[in-house]
Amino acid sequence: MEHNYLPRVVDKKIKEMLTISGGILIAGPRDVGKTETGIHFSNSCILLGNTKELDKVKLNTEEALKGKTPHLIDEWQFLPSLFNDIKQEIDSRRQFGQFILSGSSAPDDDITMHSGAGRISKIFLRPMSLFESGNSSNEVNFVSLFKSKCKISGTQKCNLEFYVDKILRGGWPRYINLKGQKVKSVIRKYVENIVDIDMRKLKSPPDSMRMYELTKALARNVATQAAIKTLSREAETGSIDKKNNEYGDKTTRKYLDQLSQVYVLEELQAWKTHARSSVRLLEKSKWYFIDPSIATAILDMSYEKLMNDKNYFGFIFESLAIRDLRIYADAIDGVVYFFKDSNGFDVDAIIELPDGSWSAFEIKLGSTEGIEQGAATLKNLKNKVDEKKMKLLKSLNVVTTNTGSYTRSDGINIIELANLFI
Repeated sequence: MEHNYLPRVVDKKIKEMLTISGGILIAGPRDVGKTETGIHFSNSCILLGNTKELDKVKLNTEEALKGKTPHLIDEWQFLPSLFNDIKQEIDSRRQFGQFILSGSSAPDDDITMHSGAGRISKIFLRPMSLFESGNSSNEVNFVSLFKSKCKISGTQKCNLEFYVDKILRGGWPRYINLKGQKVKSVIRKYVENIVDIDMRKLKSPPDSMRMYELTKALARNVATQAAIKTLSREAETGSIDKKNNEYGDKTTRKYLDQLSQVYVLEELQAWKTHARSSVRLLEKSKWYFIDPSIATAILDMSYEKLMNDKNYFGFIFESLAIRDLRIYADAIDGVVYFFKDSNGFDVDAIIELPDGSWSAFEIKLGSTEGIEQGAATLKNLKNKVDEKKMKLLKSLNVVTTNTGSYTRSDGINIIELANLFI
């Protein structure tokens, strides 16, 4: 279907999956571009976010299945029972590329975990990376970082102000040209709509005030291993245990799961295997919003506030880098983890590919001191991982802000985030 479309990293995977699956499910948060992507790859569509269309389908579900293939059914989760009808239709037609489904939340039950297996392939769409939004110089190919002894180069084209702007704006296609107070207001309203509208549709919706407080606690603790009890105490979620003067974590855990269910929050899991026998790992997850602009909007951060708080700037830049690394890793079926041991030694990102090969990434603001700290950490990682796994290491990388990109004499790559592409 013809329309103006911003190309996405997942486009290649969508094309591929439509040739080998009866249908695909494009999942992701609000305003990430799912509908636009679905329309781009479809030849007909029905939009269930439209009340009239939804009411018509409720009366006759066959109406949702009609149309030239690939046929897009947008916001399908408004009528979860439709999933089984789609599955049965795929079985009946016995052809690939029949349906594209898109939606901003996962249904409460596990219908997609079994009914669509082998018929409908799930593709996750995140906010745009710097590459997708046209803010990369396209000089360092992400794929090259998974080839042994790669050498890279990239010019310094961005300053710290550039990264502050891209953090505050986020990777939302609809807001790509907004700046300053306007974009911050839009994203704050975005979070309010998720809590007040999207979460009202869940089986057991949260208390709105407590959910807002939890998002603030998460924003303050972004890119950290904040304990559930810490978040419970800051957000005052759940009932208080008077004996221990602590808030229970059951409600907080439920709320975190609900934020994940509407694709606003993602856990970054610890790399659990391949440590040397003397190393004990910590496996508690880190928390990241799907886009760093959510955290800065919730905390009312401005250009001046971020520039004057380099500690928080470091955490929120890490959040930006993790967003982009996840997008690029998804494209090659890689998984992003982090590494931390019981002595507090940690590496910001480990990306592992299906064949077991992996690369490590430290994320630092672009000072000489920060780069040297990152390089030292990566060198020390070699003492933490067993020899068998070390043989599958492809590259060590420090991801930074305004440095350009180059390979040092010790083989460590220094990569300016805005040089990356895939």
